[in-house]
Amino acid sequence: MPSKTRKIRNARGSGIVQGVVCLMMIVIGVVLGVLLLVNTGMAAYQKEKLCFIANQSAGYATSFLPSEQGTAPPKVINFARQLMSNMGINSGDVTVNLGVPIGAQKAAQVGITAPIATLAPGAFASVMPSGLQLSDTETVPNHSYYTAYGLGILGQAGIVGGSVLFPVTKLGLVPPDDGLPAWLINQGVMIRIR
Repeated sequence: MPSKTRKIRNARGSGIVQGVVCLMMIVIGVVLGVLLLVNTGMAAYQKEKLCFIANQSAGYATSFLPSEQGTAPPKVINFARQLMSNMGINSGDVTVNLGVPIGAQKAAQVGITAPIATLAPGAFASVMPSGLQLSDTETVPNHSYYTAYGLGILGQAGIVGGSVLFPVTKLGLVPPDDGLPAWLINQGVMIRIR
């Protein structure tokens, strides 16, 4: 009986195939790593912008007197959206809370949520998101003295039509050491004490 001969396939080409597959995996991994680093940097930069806008808007919100706080939120929202537009961020959701208690003091709080696009080619859409939703909330305390500023008309020394903002205090209160002139109201008469 004739013996059957087996044909053994030569395995010399398998190393090339394995090398090509490994090289493709390495290239894809490097591309995904670079995209992750770029998107992380872009998101951090956009988050810093949101933090700045929310902080500046909260600072602006503290400038309203208590009598104006009913009309303040729309003005603060417009201010925040204008800043976002100037800084290249699409207008997002802006929330404004005035009179937030921080101990015995009040504060203004502004929250911003905005969509941020990422750099993700269509081929990697199943691996990386095409956009992020970033948000930030900043709180700025009201200056403890902000309600004690008065507006005076400059009619003296030939200056007509001008005005000046100055701190005033009631009897028994000590004005803060802010370098501004301070006045005392006593029976309807303003007396400069500094």
